[in-house]
Amino acid sequence: MSSDARIDRAAQPRGPMTKNGSIATFVHDPELFELVSRCLNELPGVIKTGAPGIEPGDIEDAIAYLTRDPSPSVVLVDLTGVAEPLVALDRLADVCHSDTRVIALGDINDIHFYHNLIIAGVTEYFVKPVSEEQLRTALRSPPDAAAKSTSAAPVAGQRPIVVVGARGGVGATMVAVSLAWYSAEKDHQRTVLVDLDLSAGTVGMALDVEAGRGLADALATPERIDGLLVASATVKCSSHLFLLSSELALENRRTLADNAVPLLVAGLQQNFQRIVFDVPRSEPGLLAQGFEQAAFIVIVTDFSLAGMRDTLRLLKLAKKLAPGAKCLVVGNRFGVAKKGGVTVEACEKTLATKLAAVIREDPIVVPMALGIGKSVPESAPDSDAAAALYSLAVAVDCVAGTPEQGWFERVFSIAKTFVMAKGN
Repeated sequence: MSSDARIDRAAQPRGPMTKNGSIATFVHDPELFELVSRCLNELPGVIKTGAPGIEPGDIEDAIAYLTRDPSPSVVLVDLTGVAEPLVALDRLADVCHSDTRVIALGDINDIHFYHNLIIAGVTEYFVKPVSEEQLRTALRSPPDAAAKSTSAAPVAGQRPIVVVGARGGVGATMVAVSLAWYSAEKDHQRTVLVDLDLSAGTVGMALDVEAGRGLADALATPERIDGLLVASATVKCSSHLFLLSSELALENRRTLADNAVPLLVAGLQQNFQRIVFDVPRSEPGLLAQGFEQAAFIVIVTDFSLAGMRDTLRLLKLAKKLAPGAKCLVVGNRFGVAKKGGVTVEACEKTLATKLAAVIREDPIVVPMALGIGKSVPESAPDSDAAAALYSLAVAVDCVAGTPEQGWFERVFSIAKTFVMAKGN
């Protein structure tokens, strides 16, 4: 198709125009078409011209239209199916004003591709399917919002809550998922849960979310990490809960830069109010860097002698690397070993610390939660496990108390957990 033909096709505006600027939209996906229409209809002061909706279009239509009229302040384009999207975007940039905001949508979920888009001048990029909330926020944002997002102060600037298991199978992931859920769903904080086990992490399974490569790619090139890049790599689990993870081949060998996790935390702080790390104890580099960044370190153990030994080792490491962090120990799977198991009293005496929570072994609640891809407090809110996890969430500031459970009820639930544990 010739360029003249494309210009003729663009003779009519492709989207609603605002009085103080224009929004030109070029989409051809039917579902996305409907979503964009709905979002634009909700924008204040929108005046539609041309057809009573959004006409289908692609990036070639966008280039043709902007060649004729480069005035739109916002251009939204769908890159799905474009053979060379970066080349097409360069051509689009040639016919745009320098202050035009370009919002791109596509199906490529790759952190390097995203970074190249930002370098090319794209303001925001969303991997389809995009949510209505994301799209509406992007269209309403002022022209310089994206530029400010990489340099603005963190939303809350909180350092991470780091959860680590003293041994395999003690339930550290279950605890990390529960804390993140409490923060997001009960305290309504924008929360990101990061699974730092890049090859064999199970957080995605626990939340029924497919892992990608975003986290591994970010840690491999930490100098490229910024707020926009990190945000694009996360997967939305609910309105306030997001997941950042990867699933690399088991034979993949990785070299971790000394500043990888600190730069990751800095990028996350630009977009999230709370950060929860699920850290594998088998990765010394990630464990050390995670501890150094922590505000809270939660060590999950069972009631075995080996668990006590390894908990002591982790407490010693935490004291060395993160003297300012608050360390809490959670005893999980209490009662699973009737013979040879360590009692709560013996555990606390050995560790020289009170347990922040004692979670009884429950062969029904925890497997059920994993099976349906939900956290324990969401799938079984009235269970003893949920009561113990709530007490831990209070201790690490994931919840400050909710209308559903006042001060007396919280104290009662914590006391109930300890009484039941010590009675066995």
